[in-house]
Amino acid sequence: MAETDDAIRQRLGMNDALALKLAHLPLRPPMRLTPGERQVITLIAHGKTDAQIAKTRGTSVRTVLNQVTSVFRKLGIKTREELLALLGAAPK
Repeated sequence: MAETDDAIRQRLGMNDALALKLAHLPLRPPMRLTPGERQVITLIAHGKTDAQIAKTRGTSVRTVLNQVTSVFRKLGIKTREELLALLGAAPK
């Protein structure tokens, strides 16, 4: 069973600052991030691999790859490093 945003945030000890940054990412209008995409971003920010993200969320690696691609498109970025820079997070 996939975890909720709150459950993942609680388990990983995600602070309010990261949650606030997620809420204010510069999306290309009129796009919005899905709950799954927000979870994937959170897990990427914590240094998780695609396989680890899939296991945590109870999805396939292919689903995670699709969500990462969708996030990158919506944010107009191409790499995890660019995502981490938007979040103000250091690569792990």
